[in-house]
Amino acid sequence: MQDGYARPQEAARYIAEICTELREIAHTAELSFLAHLLSMVILQAGRHCSTEAQEFRKTSEAAHSND
Repeated sequence: MQDGYARPQEAARYIAEICTELREIAHTAELSFLAHLLSMVILQAGRHCSTEAQEFRKTSEAAHSND
């Protein structure tokens, strides 16, 4: 694993961030099922993030409710 993502919380946060961007691309391309799957990844990654990422998780869950 590259430097900076050695801890599970850091890796989970990075995965959530990348998947959030990918989910937006999927929504724009009208790939709703793919966007839904990415939302599930974001939620799961959020469960592994530290408390500093709780706000990010709330934002992601709110966006998921629109799927």
